[in-house]
Amino acid sequence: MQTHIVPVGFDYDRLIAPLVRDQIDVDRVILLEGAVGSEANVEYSRHLSEKLETDFRNLLGAETERFVLEDVYDYDEAFEQAYNLI
Repeated sequence: MQTHIVPVGFDYDRLIAPLVRDQIDVDRVILLEGAVGSEANVEYSRHLSEKLETDFRNLLGAETERFVLEDVYDYDEAFEQAYNLI
């Protein structure tokens, strides 16, 4: 089973385009969504997660889960959470 852990908060195209372009098998995606920052940033992250969830399902047939991190830009926390999920 191919699982991809994706920290949301970066450019949309970097998160999904390489997988679609290279026709990578993706069975499951775990989106790490940030919950810190301005209300606009949190809303942007939430909206981007929704779009990614839909596109991963429609374009790659992947099951998607979303996890909220306090700060997706705290790389130590994000990598620790990703490691625990693995």
